[in-house]
Parts: sequence; C-alpha cells; structure tokens
Amino acid sequence: DDDDDDDGDDDEHVPAPAKKRSRPVKKKKRPPCQYGAMCYRKNPVHKLELSHPGDSDYEGDDGGDDDGDDDDGAAAAAIIAAGAAVPIRGKPPRGRTSAAAASAAAAPSAAPTTMAGKPPPVDTGERTFWKPQCLPSEGGICTSRYGGRPALKPGEAHPTCGECGALLSFMLQINLHHIPEDAQDIFGDKGLVQLFYCTEDACSGWEPFSTASLARILDPSGLVLGTEQFHAPAQIVSWEEADKPEYPNWEERQSFDGDLPDDLDEEYYPEGGDKLWGWPGWVQSVEYPVCPRCNETMSLLFQHDGSAVDYMFGDAGCGHITRCSTHPDVVAFAWACG
Repeated sequence: DDDDDDDGDDDEHVPAPAKKRSRPVKKKKRPPCQYGAMCYRKNPVHKLELSHPGDSDYEGDDGGDDDGDDDDGAAAAAIIAAGAAVPIRGKPPRGRTSAAAASAAAAPSAAPTTMAGKPPPVDTGERTFWKPQCLPSEGGICTSRYGGRPALKPGEAHPTCGECGALLSFMLQINLHHIPEDAQDIFGDKGLVQLFYCTEDACSGWEPFSTASLARILDPSGLVLGTEQFHAPAQIVSWEEADKPEYPNWEERQSFDGDLPDDLDEEYYPEGGDKLWGWPGWVQSVEYPVCPRCNETMSLLFQHDGSAVDYMFGDAGCGHITRCSTHPDVVAFAWACG
C-alpha cells in the first residue's frame, strides 16, 4: 500500500523567497520660505509647499530644527486632505472684506475662485479700523508705543537722516502680536513696525522711501532698548474698534474696483487721526506708493497725524504707513498737508 499523504503538502522542500530589505524613504526637503520667522501667511497650501522655522527640513537663516517634528506641514496636509476651504490670510473679520480679499478681487484673473471652488467675496469697500488707547508709560522693549526709546537690533546705532545727518526722531512702533485678532487676519501677528522721522524742515520726509524717514518692520526677537528719546512715551495698551465702518473718499471711489453701496454720504468717509487699517484720510489727492520690488500698489497699515507725539506734519498734515501685501517686509511712510 502506498502511504501517500493527500493533505496537499509537497514532500519536496521549497525554500522561502528571500525577504526584500526595505529602504527608509527619504523625505524630500521643501524650499524654505524667504520670510522665515517673519512669515505671516496662514494658508495651509503655503505651509505645505514651503518649510518654516520649526520644521524638520527648514534650512533658512533662522537655523533648522532637527527634532523630527513637522507640525506645520503635517497640519497643512491634514487640512487639505480633509477638503477644507483654504483661506488666503485667515478668515475675513466678522463679515468685513479683508485687505487680502480686496487685493485678490482687484487682481486680473480669467476665473477667480477660492480653493473651495467658490468665487471670492465681492469687495464692497467696507472697512473697520481701530483707534489706539494709550497710557503715559514706555512699557517693555517691544511694546506698542509712541515716543520713548525705540527697540533696536543688537549693536545698531540710532538711525540718522540721509539728507542732513541728524538723528531721526522716533515716532512710534506697533507690535503686530498685540493688535486685535481681526487685524492680525489682515497683517499677520509677527513683526514690529517702526517709524523714525527727521524733523528738520529742509528735509524731504514727506516722500515715500525718503532717506529723511525710516519706516520698517523688524523681527521682535533679540531686540534691545535704544538710548535716544525725542518724545514722551505713550504705551498703546489697547485698540478700540470703530462703531461704524468707513468707505473710500469721493476721489478714491472713482477708481475703486468693487461694488460700493449707492447711498453713501460723508458720514462714512475715512476718519482722520491715528488708526490701524481703515481707509486713508487723504488730505490732498490719493497717493498710494508702489512697492519697489514688484510695483504693486501698497495699502494702508497705520494712519498717523503726529498729535500723539506733539508734532505736526507741515500745516495740519496727516501721514500714512503703507505696506506691500506681496512683500510684507516692505513698508513706507509719506504725508501731505492742506
């Protein structure tokens, strides 16, 4: 009798195939964001495409972080994978059209849409603004304030006028980390905006990018307190939002690329005095500067008439700190009087 086994096993031993050794997948490094720690973009697509300080593959000037974490990139990927709508610079403030949305609406495009496939919000020209509320104190190195001593980079001498050589008067600084959240949706929450100005009458500080003034934005980390003081300090301790919106003045409305209400009167014209965002209260004609890098029209960041530091620009003039939305490190100051 045959003792064959019908259990299906083959008596001949067949060696098992050798296991392939898996190679670790090397993660492709993303190019670093050119603004590093100063970047204020909140778009997850931007976070996914470019590395930032704190990401494992970041190799910018701020130095890399080798702890293996990539929180921003992972979070961005998760948001995109979930199919969430992607804001360009965060949510618009409580139904108002943000500066980013206004810029997007004005930009040429065959069929402008958001990541969710919906058209961008129509810019109605409605803007809010915030008035600074102050106390007579200097505060810390990087607190928002008028006058007092400025925050400077380590080893930096006090800025001087490029025309007469005199020390520039320190007018103000605004820490974007301390402005209202709705304003941070427009300007971001990183950076210290500063304004220095030459008070000599012969110098041309009224022109944007003049060497007789200095408008700039610094990374607040590592700054030191300067020694020169030209005006009594007034610390900005809070920001009071306007109780009604404002719209462009009559001249700016003529070239406004949006959908303005038909029944506007002077009650909704831009307010004068110091304010964060809103519309410029032009004393003469509309005079937005253009960014020297991209030729884009800059937009209002802060309006300053000098009264907080007991100074008058010309004959009751008013100045404006403007900023490029594409190059957020580019800021300018200019003023005009009647």
